[in-house]
Amino acid sequence: MINKYFIAGLVEGEGYFGVNISKNDALVVGYQVLMSFGIDMDIRELELLKKIKDVLGCGKVHIRKNNKVQYRVRAIGDIVNKIIPFFNEHELQGGKKKDFVIFKTIASLMEERKHVTMEGFDEIKTIRKNMHIYGVKEV
Repeated sequence: MINKYFIAGLVEGEGYFGVNISKNDALVVGYQVLMSFGIDMDIRELELLKKIKDVLGCGKVHIRKNNKVQYRVRAIGDIVNKIIPFFNEHELQGGKKKDFVIFKTIASLMEERKHVTMEGFDEIKTIRKNMHIYGVKEV
């Protein structure tokens, strides 16, 4: 069994908390909000990511191009019921902690279905700007 604090430490270096926004004219607000948590590593770490998937009890492991492998969770139910509680219990200590807090806030808004209203979508966009991987980039 992998130590759960090891997973938290690994996420500090190799993980991400993402909130992607893509155009979707079929939706009322015209955009889709997709949350994802993941860890990207070299293909040599395939077995490690499979073990992490087993410990967290959700997600998928994908072999990517350029000898990379990725563990990723996209299902909002798994993010809310497994990923967020895991990192609430095994608290991040570095720079990813801020992204996690923002990620958790957006997940809460999505659980309340705020992302399907223009006001809620705008709130998510504003909050998302403070995440490290998105900076101040506009949609």
